[in-house]
Amino acid sequence: MESFSRLVLALLASAPLSVSAAEPTSPVAADVPVSFAYGVEPSVKMRVLGAASKLLGNQHKEVMRAEGLVLQTVLLDIPDGICFVEVGLTLPSPANKMERLAEYSAWAASKKARYSEGGEACEVSFQTALSYLINDNFLGAESIRTTKSRTRDPKKPIFRDAPRQPDTVTHYSFGLSEAGERRVAGSLGDRWTVPLDHRKFALFQLMRNGKTVEGYDYCLLLAGLTATAPDGVNPRLPSSYEAAVAPACTIALQDEVLYKKVRTSYERDLVEFMKFNVEYGQTYPSIADIKNAVKAVDRARAASLRN
Repeated sequence: MESFSRLVLALLASAPLSVSAAEPTSPVAADVPVSFAYGVEPSVKMRVLGAASKLLGNQHKEVMRAEGLVLQTVLLDIPDGICFVEVGLTLPSPANKMERLAEYSAWAASKKARYSEGGEACEVSFQTALSYLINDNFLGAESIRTTKSRTRDPKKPIFRDAPRQPDTVTHYSFGLSEAGERRVAGSLGDRWTVPLDHRKFALFQLMRNGKTVEGYDYCLLLAGLTATAPDGVNPRLPSSYEAAVAPACTIALQDEVLYKKVRTSYERDLVEFMKFNVEYGQTYPSIADIKNAVKAVDRARAASLRN
């Protein structure tokens, strides 16, 4: 399992995936308290819920309901590639807000070409990831205590009162090397650091690598815009994201996602960000002001290239 960490730093051929959220999905009010972070095909959802119902014992379900916890499921069905699933324990989000990232999680991936039925690879990935989580005693007293502390919405959120720093990106990075973390601000550049105040806006990036259930090497990178979280709690999952998969984790994959995609695509995600990701108790500039700042950066760069 992996637990949350926060990093603030100044300025990896892949299968791309770009997703824009419509609404954060609610926990399924049925046999199993599962929530899907992003939209999932109904047939795939039914497979996942069926697997959860079989794997989770009655005691697991009773404890989760008693503690008000849900099984957060990040499912990425990459076209012509893999189905990646990460599951973890979290508190359900308030209405119209993305959930905070699970404090503890486990993940798995399956190669879709090895399965004939639609959704089967996702079901296998989910079963494998959830089995890891169950074997690691994810509902132990300490896990529950930490999860509830880190995934709650504070009644009185505290944000760090510090001057804004130039060329700085707040980012929540999971699974990246130190070298990958150091490249963040440089990859995003002034098109991110000038319009987006690092005290309010943050980059969320999740890198997972290993072997699929069938034994194939893979590396997945997901990244998107989220809000800088209050002290003491995890960030919200991005409402929209860019993702890519390659056989190995490389600088090229990170550049594919951050420099070629997130650096320019975050503008179109601002409406969803303002609806699903903002933190209570924090103030944000208007979308128009952010877009005007982006245009100013683009004009300055164009002028410098002409000179």
